[in-house]
Amino acid sequence: MNHLKDFVKTLAIKLFPSVFRKRHYRFLENLSWNHIPAEEGELLLMPYFLEKDALFFDIGANTGIYTSFAQKFIPAGSVYAFEPIPELYTRLRYMFRKSNIYKMAFSNEISEKQFKIPSISGKEFKSRGTLNLTYKENDETRSRVIGVRTDTIDNFIQKKNISKTGFIKIDVEGHEFQVIEGGSETLKKQKPVLQIEIEQRHYQRNISEIIEFIIKLGYVCYYLDLGHLMLKKLEVDAASLQKEEDFKTSQYIHNFIFLPAGAKWDAEVARINQDILTVRSGK
Repeated sequence: MNHLKDFVKTLAIKLFPSVFRKRHYRFLENLSWNHIPAEEGELLLMPYFLEKDALFFDIGANTGIYTSFAQKFIPAGSVYAFEPIPELYTRLRYMFRKSNIYKMAFSNEISEKQFKIPSISGKEFKSRGTLNLTYKENDETRSRVIGVRTDTIDNFIQKKNISKTGFIKIDVEGHEFQVIEGGSETLKKQKPVLQIEIEQRHYQRNISEIIEFIIKLGYVCYYLDLGHLMLKKLEVDAASLQKEEDFKTSQYIHNFIFLPAGAKWDAEVARINQDILTVRSGK
């Protein structure tokens, strides 16, 4: 039944891509600091991070929310979306014909790997698909395993002769460290802004090790504090921001922003926080 639904949905998107885009991404039209989405409030930070002369990488694009929103600020051809699940990749390709859509995953090696798509309480969750085969979701009843092609960010950048990557969003369900390892040279040389979903529940080791690894590449770590509505420098153990009882609420911090160290981005953080305050106060 799920396969039939997937087929019908994909066919509908192929035939009526603009209709589906308008319906699926309607909520993006009203985003503001006064209308923050229940999840992915970090979307509101994208205008500050995207540059018209630089590329945006959406790694783990899923249904294309970030890919869609990015095209409000930069040319469609500057958007690169990467999604290994065939059904989702095909839909992205139909909806974003002017962007660069790739059916692949990133890791720390060029290879063919197994990719797990879990079913939770009997329903398949493509958004939880992962290369981390050992991790099991709460209430995971079964899983579907597919083969996917992996590349490294560094190799892809070199192969495509890309000289300026401005912003990279990474949502790979527990495979973040390997993705960063495979892109460390790009991060050191091009210094793109990073938004990475990192959750302690996916790891045996403390996620602070991953964050420290990125910081040593020349970055400062921030997160969007929705309680106080400000972009805040991470100065506590990241795992302490992910209490189980807060899961799926605005108090559960799982998206971390990494900005290149230096005065330029220090000033930009101050500007972002002032803009938030101005909008919220109605001035």
